[in-house]
Amino acid sequence: MAIPQLKLDTWSNIGSQVQSSTTYTTIKAALERQDTAFYGKHPTDIFLQGSYGNDTNIFAESDVDVVICNQESWFRNLDALPPYQVNAYNQKHSSAVYSYNQFKDDVYSALRKVFGDAVTKGTKAFKIAANGSRRSADVIPALEFHNYTKFNSLQDQAFLPGGIGFLDSSHNLVTNFPKIHSKNLSAKNKATADKFKPTVRIFKNMRSKLVEDGVISDGTAPSYFIECLLHNATATLYVGNYSEIVHALLVWLSKLENRASLMCAHNYHSLIGTSAACWPDADALAYINGCINLWNNWK
Repeated sequence: MAIPQLKLDTWSNIGSQVQSSTTYTTIKAALERQDTAFYGKHPTDIFLQGSYGNDTNIFAESDVDVVICNQESWFRNLDALPPYQVNAYNQKHSSAVYSYNQFKDDVYSALRKVFGDAVTKGTKAFKIAANGSRRSADVIPALEFHNYTKFNSLQDQAFLPGGIGFLDSSHNLVTNFPKIHSKNLSAKNKATADKFKPTVRIFKNMRSKLVEDGVISDGTAPSYFIECLLHNATATLYVGNYSEIVHALLVWLSKLENRASLMCAHNYHSLIGTSAACWPDADALAYINGCINLWNNWK
């Protein structure tokens, strides 16, 4: 028995937006105070990422993800450049005077001034505990990330746009392209007559049901990877009511022969893989099979 249409309609609804908006506004104001170490000295870009930023949040999700990006310095990847271009880059650039670690410490201090002991250090972000109308939040201090495809001179260079990078607690560089990701999700939603994002919310609720039933463990199918997975499906599958759409997507997933060909929504690298930025194939398969079985054996 398939999942009832009424249940799918309920699962398609967006989660609370008011509290997340208020939380973001409060955090943004704390980071824009004139008494921060970077105010007026180091330009920053503050924005939402994740489910709330992409309007794919469900009622079960609580964390608000905020990025503060220092725009005057960057992490870089020169692997695609020939040696003479690497040399040209190194001749034109030196280490940033205002280091990432200093920026990260200054962001922490700015948050502590406003939120006090509610702020703690996580492996990838500063965590702010919920309080009253404020939702729990993750704040990521980041730099721009420049993945260079060419560097002959400052006037003749190219890198993938929209990247950010940050160091986790083990000093590993984590990179992503959240604004490109968000832009492409919105484009897919428009191309599907506003059916894509509600369908993503349905598949996130299916994930929650699978975790609740013990079919998959929490963390097997992060929201980001679900968004990317469904972004790969053609707009022609997002036609009809949600029962027809979900069925069409599950048939597509069941017949997918090469999961390694799937791309992240920003289209810069593969969705499935072994790197830290990719979804492990075993986890992706467990989630896909779980969704198919949930649909076929709904009780």
